Amino acid sequence: MELVAHWRLSKQVSIDLVFFCGVPVVLAMLSAVLGPYPAIIGGAGATVYVLALAIVPWCLTGLVTQLVRKSAGRRLPLWLIAAVGAIAAGPFVSLYV
Repeated sequence: MELVAHWRLSKQVSIDLVFFCGVPVVLAMLSAVLGPYPAIIGGAGATVYVLALAIVPWCLTGLVTQLVRKSAGRRLPLWLIAAVGAIAAGPFVSLYV
């Protein structure tokens, strides 16, 4: 029971998870369905391809932003850490895509 209580999420955390995880997946699925990919590589292939194009850069940017946060400490505001992390992740995302 303690483990279940430990894993409970607040309402704001749930909203953030849905927004930051759900929105990219929904947009990727819309791109897979509405784009030219299903005609070229089929429905399942289009889904995997577009999800890979959406999720992997998102994760790379998140990892680089975490590295920036750890190196900057508490000296910078959150918006600046996110901006620097996104800019620093640019070359890695470009190499992937």
